[in-house]
Amino acid sequence: MKKVNTEYEETMIWIISLTLNGEAIPEIGKTENGRYKWLKVWRINRETGERQDIIFYATNFDDRIGKFDQQFFKNGIEPEYQIVLD
Repeated sequence: MKKVNTEYEETMIWIISLTLNGEAIPEIGKTENGRYKWLKVWRINRETGERQDIIFYATNFDDRIGKFDQQFFKNGIEPEYQIVLD
């Protein structure tokens, strides 16, 4: 039986693929205590490396940002972290 990916899993695969292809940069907002607040994924200009626009944004509902962070680590991706107020 074929496994069906959830929308969440498909989104994660899409973000990881874009990042590994040099087309996007993930940015994670965390509190000083390490609590995840949000995930932004920026589309970047491959020639200049400059950020162009946000192509994905999510707050930390259902603690999914931590799961994204774990998958980034497993795939050798180091997101940019921003320290934010709680």
